[in-house]
Formats: sequence, C-alpha cells, structure tokens
Amino acid sequence: MKASIKTQHRAKRQQGVTIVEVIVAVVLFGVMMTAMALMISAMQQSQRNEQYLDLANTAAKAIIEDARNSKYATLSIGSTYSRTDMVSDRLPNKNAILEVTQPAAYNDRKQVKVTVSYTVGTDTRSVVMTAIISARGGV
Repeated sequence: MKASIKTQHRAKRQQGVTIVEVIVAVVLFGVMMTAMALMISAMQQSQRNEQYLDLANTAAKAIIEDARNSKYATLSIGSTYSRTDMVSDRLPNKNAILEVTQPAAYNDRKQVKVTVSYTVGTDTRSVVMTAIISARGGV
C-alpha cells in the first residue's frame, strides 16, 4: 500500500505546468511574433520601393516616347524641360526633367536624357534614361 500512495503522490506533483514553464512559453511566443512582424514590415517596405522604382521607370519611358513620337520638332538642343506632369501621383515628391543635347556622331538626331527623381523617407532616388531620337521617331 505504501507503494501505491507514493505513486499517487508523484502523479499529483507532476500534473500541470509550472509558472516558469508558462513564462518561458510566453517569452518564446513573443519573440517569434516580434520577428514575424519585423519580417512582414520589411517585405512591405521592399514591395513599396519596387513599386516606386517601377513607376519612375514607366514615367521615364513614357517621357522618351512622347519626345520621340510627337514633340521632336519642338525640342531645342541645349534645353531642359520639366515633365513632372507625366509622372504618376503615387510617386512621392516626384520630379521629372528632360534634357536635350546633340550627339557628336549624329548631326540629324537629338539625344534626350530623362531624370525622374522621387523621395523615400529621407533618401532621394533617381532613374535616368537616355535615348537618341530622330524626326522619323527612332534611331
């Protein structure tokens, strides 16, 4: 009978969890949740930055195509034009500049350089594209 009383006593002591085990589990859960939240935040920031870069690239291409297709005759060599109106409103603190120069190798063509800049946080980022265009629309 003594053996069965000891066995029952041990079984009663081992039932449930201690406060230390609960605290350890809660701390581990908190650390995992914090790590996941930071990872999700970094992913969102990365996606936003990619979206801004895509918007800037799209705007630069559109400005070059506009210059190539319809504005060639009005572009003066050595001039700079603001083309911010062609940039999406979703791009923060946007600015777009079109510069026109004469390429050394081609007297009958113009070189256009488009710079689209925008601000992310405290950083100013830019996309620069250059193309040589002619009155016929392309090189």
